[in-house]
Amino acid sequence: MNSIQHIKIPLSLLDRMNIDHARINAQINAMADNPTAYTGEVLKHALNVIQWHLGEQSEQLEVLQRHAHRINQLIDKTDEILSRGNV
Repeated sequence: MNSIQHIKIPLSLLDRMNIDHARINAQINAMADNPTAYTGEVLKHALNVIQWHLGEQSEQLEVLQRHAHRINQLIDKTDEILSRGNV
């Protein structure tokens, strides 16, 4: 493969992670600001929203970890090639 474009981290991934993070924070802050409003079904729904966004972030983190692994492999290969050139 002549291109290393496949290891680029898509900005959309980071954007989605930021959005999910902001939504989790917003839900938690809303619950903290008015805790008595979160009982029964409302509390259950709020917790489901948080769990869903955490699940989304888990998937996004897995993708990010795969990208980091490929980047690290590329760095290792590049170092190996450069060290052979300096012999």
